[in-house]
Amino acid sequence: MTTDKISGVRLVVFLLPLILVILLNQPARSWDIFAGEGLKLDGSVRWRSELDGKDFDNSTAMPERTYLRTRLGLEFDKINDALVYIQVQDSRNIGSNSATLTNDTNLGLHQGYIKLIGFPFEQLSLQVGRFKATYGRQRLIGAVGWSNVGRSFDGARASFKSDDLKIDIFSLKVQERSFDEPPNHKDQVFYGVYGNLWEEQLDLFFLLDWDMMESQGDYDLARWTAGTYLNYNFTPRVGLQLDAAYQGGYQGADDISAFMVASDLFYKLDSIVKSVGIGFDITSGDDDLSDDMIEYFDNLYYTGHKFRGFMDLFVGSARSGLMDLIFRTQFSPLKQVEIAVDIHHFQTMQDYITLEGDESKAIGQEIDLTAKHDWRNGLGLQAGASAFLPANDYMTDSDPAYWFYAMITADF
Repeated sequence: MTTDKISGVRLVVFLLPLILVILLNQPARSWDIFAGEGLKLDGSVRWRSELDGKDFDNSTAMPERTYLRTRLGLEFDKINDALVYIQVQDSRNIGSNSATLTNDTNLGLHQGYIKLIGFPFEQLSLQVGRFKATYGRQRLIGAVGWSNVGRSFDGARASFKSDDLKIDIFSLKVQERSFDEPPNHKDQVFYGVYGNLWEEQLDLFFLLDWDMMESQGDYDLARWTAGTYLNYNFTPRVGLQLDAAYQGGYQGADDISAFMVASDLFYKLDSIVKSVGIGFDITSGDDDLSDDMIEYFDNLYYTGHKFRGFMDLFVGSARSGLMDLIFRTQFSPLKQVEIAVDIHHFQTMQDYITLEGDESKAIGQEIDLTAKHDWRNGLGLQAGASAFLPANDYMTDSDPAYWFYAMITADF
């Protein structure tokens, strides 16, 4: 049997259980959880299996990788004007420690914090410990929920909230060096002021990523980012999401001057087709890496999987910059089943040198197909298929790349 036939058989076997469950559309049983007075229990178990053909060589077999993420959280709210939350997480690659007597280190604390409510006055709260930080649509700061681990920060956050305004001021430790030997107290800290106003439609923010280590008399990093996020509905059917940010400061001896703008315009329908939309995601690039100016945008701590295609080929910060032009549509052919199609056209903002020595901006196109089915009582099913068609300038004489996944999530 040829490699292509083997890959086809593996793909059918891989997706068949999920397809059968979606078509049968049987409801899940409900459950009730009693944790005790003043205690709230929550958790999730997520299983995901992937077939990875992102090597741009169709003559090779696609390796299969399976991930399991298990979370269990406990909230205690019986302390006056305070809340305590603890969430443990086990993240593992299935088969790495299967059916053995070997201990592992996959279990850890994903969140653990104390939140003082109304401290020192009613509209203010203070949160300290380890917690998630998500803002806007997570274009700059996000929890990376797709990841088998997910992002959480250690630090402190003060929040002010009134009827028409919310402001967060936070200090999040990125790298702690005070425990080094010999002692070194020059940490890297992520500071921010993030405001939400206009009935939660407009965000304004100022962020500072500061690495206090010094090289040649300068801080290793003192990068600030200022910008806005707009989430506005022109009509009940037409809406716009817009992120825009500018970066300044310096990294070592180099100054920083970079920008990002990303937007999605969508139209909702009352038919099998639920919505159509167009969008773009642009980050500036650097046309001269040898000078003393950094002009490529750093994406900070964003949720990369939500942007730039589900194959995650461009989640990092591209020194040549990146332009992603997007077409999206969602439709629902069956009850409780949603299918989405995203088409991306990628190119760099600055020219790069091809293998033939020419200049080009071309990268290629990605097509993402996603199917979701939400069962009752927190059970969700999801599957996806993606293909990337590289431009010849970007990757000479290469095959298209493919990627498939199936995922089951139970939340309670």
